[in-house]
Amino acid sequence: MDASYRYTEALENPTYNVGGVEVETEYSSHNVGLGLRYNFFDAKYGVQDEDGDGVADDADQCPGTPAGVQVDAVGCPLDGDKDGVADYLDQCLNTPAGAEVDDQGCELDSDNDGVVDANDMCPDTPAGTEVMSNGCGADQSVVLRGVNFETNSSKLTINAESILNGVAGTLNESTGFDVELQGHTDSVGNDSYNMSLSKKRANSVKNYLIGQGVEGNRLVARGYGEEQPVASNDSSEGRALNRRVELKVLGQTEEPVMVEDYSAEETMVEDAAAEDVMMDEAEITAPAADDSYLDEAEEEMEAAEEEVEEVEEEYDYDYNSSSDEIDYDF
Repeated sequence: MDASYRYTEALENPTYNVGGVEVETEYSSHNVGLGLRYNFFDAKYGVQDEDGDGVADDADQCPGTPAGVQVDAVGCPLDGDKDGVADYLDQCLNTPAGAEVDDQGCELDSDNDGVVDANDMCPDTPAGTEVMSNGCGADQSVVLRGVNFETNSSKLTINAESILNGVAGTLNESTGFDVELQGHTDSVGNDSYNMSLSKKRANSVKNYLIGQGVEGNRLVARGYGEEQPVASNDSSEGRALNRRVELKVLGQTEEPVMVEDYSAEETMVEDAAAEDVMMDEAEITAPAADDSYLDEAEEEMEAAEEEVEEVEEEYDYDYNSSSDEIDYDF
């Protein structure tokens, strides 16, 4: 609505023509006017909703929503999986909570190998590499950081078991490949003892994964002792990196893999004695020509353990894997 005010004043002593006779007057003429104008076509009535989404403009936090798009109570497009991409633009609905997505609402796949980053155990696979369902190609390895053991032992820590639960879940979901579990140590201590300890630790990981439902014929446990360092053994940081367990993809095989059970070393003498009942009487009474290797093995192991204890006392060294535990999310 527009309003205007108009004021006019006639000349002093105006002359009027009345019936052909001019008449003068000493009074001035004044004219005051007030004009009003109203445009009914521009009028707006009731609640305003510019984008027509059913939410009033004064409450709409997402004005300009495209026509027909479903919105929430504050006028914003629905986002069912809470990934930050509205449902009407989301090409990957029901993305897992917390997953990083692209502008189309799909989980990120940084190396474009067809396996989303959240499930990719080898996130930096070279372009064009054929990968398994876990995102790793044949001969690729990943360090299972945080998979540690009790001091001078092959017993897993509670934190290690928690991490291996995630590894087992991934392996159970991705059944098309076999893996090698590698145990590694640093260079401190006796070489033969380190080799034996790395074998036992690798086998401990294997047995735990089997206990979580992973098929044993898909797992190979091997110890490499101090033979494959990834850092210098001259520093505590380097030694911590060298004390590790790795998971290496072997690839797909049709025949079951024959797995060496390193845990049998601990009961080798008892097993050998038990096997004696399978011999005939002549074999029992006859001296065993090669039994001496058992005694030699026991003596070597005892000597190695004594040497390790001496090294630990001298250097106050802990055989446990990395003291700086880093969880590896699978």
